[in-house]
Formats: sequence, structure tokens, C-alpha cells
Amino acid sequence: MTGDVLEVAFKEWSAVVEALGNGQQSVILRKGGIHEKGGRFSPAYSSFLFFPTFEHQNKEDIRAEFLNLFAKENKEETEKIAFEYFAKLEKSWEIRNLEQLLGFSSFHIWSEEVLRKRFEFGKEKGVFLMLVRIYRLPAISYVENQSSYGGCKSWVTLKNEVSIENSTPIIPDNAFVKLKQTLEKRIAEQGVTF
Repeated sequence: MTGDVLEVAFKEWSAVVEALGNGQQSVILRKGGIHEKGGRFSPAYSSFLFFPTFEHQNKEDIRAEFLNLFAKENKEETEKIAFEYFAKLEKSWEIRNLEQLLGFSSFHIWSEEVLRKRFEFGKEKGVFLMLVRIYRLPAISYVENQSSYGGCKSWVTLKNEVSIENSTPIIPDNAFVKLKQTLEKRIAEQGVTF
């Protein structure tokens, strides 16, 4: 990130990006894609754009009360990627206990079944939970899609920077402080070690 621009984007299901963008979700849960270094995710960036994807996105993986987030047409990625939000990573934890992971359902829209699958996937059991503060760009920024952006990976370096100047937080300051305190309290109650 140089000044008020970003060139790193985080790939996430379109429905989840919608939930983050309207304040219904405040965390990201990630195991890691098959193209991640060593097949393992790393929360490597402190600020990043959201790259909405449709690959692997299924209505069955979202809790019933959030199915309205699929109102946007579920289509393959197009010639241009629409960037509407960016995030600042506030804090991250690696959750290595499934019961602890299931205790964070009020912070996201995923179903219990998809959490179990992600937790169990691969050699090492666990999932990264990342508290993010979401900001809306002043206008949607369109970037030409590239073949290098495809595949099961979390992070993409864009060929063009996107301006984040004059972006506004989705959740106001005081409400976000309370949200962060609530999550950290839950982390402590769950006995999550990091």
C-alpha cells in the first residue's frame, strides 16, 4: 500500500463480501487455498481490497437467514472485477479447537457444516479467524480480470492500484470498538490461545 491506494486483494465469496459490506459479518475465516505456500494461509497484509468470487460458493454453506445475500446473480467472474470495499486487519487468531470455532457464529454467516469442513481440511486442523474493519470505497472501482488472478488462492496482487481515498467505515467508530471488545471477550472465554 502506497498512500491512499491498494494493489493487494483478498479473494472471498461474493455473498460474504456482501455480508461484510453491510455489517452482517465482521470476521474472515480462512483455511488456505491449494495454491497457498505450503497449502497454508497466512494473514500477510494489514490492508487489502475484497475480490468477490463465485467459485465454490453454495447456498448450503450460508445460514438460512442470510440467503438474501445470493440475490446478486451467481455468475462466473467477468472481464472486469468490481472492487467496492477494503479492509484493515485488526487482529487474527488461529483457532485449533472445533468447539471453540463453532462459538463464533454471531460474527459471521457461514453454516456449521462448512466450518466443520474447513476446520478438518488438510493435515493440520484449524482455521484462522481475522477481525477486520471494513470500509466502502467512494465509488466502485473496476479492474481488468487477469488469468493470473484465478485459482484457489487467498491473495492476489493486482496489476493496477485502486484508490481508497475518501473511503468510509461500514461500522461507526464507537460501535466497532464495542464489537472488538465483544469478540476479544469471546476469545478469552473460549480459551483460545495464540
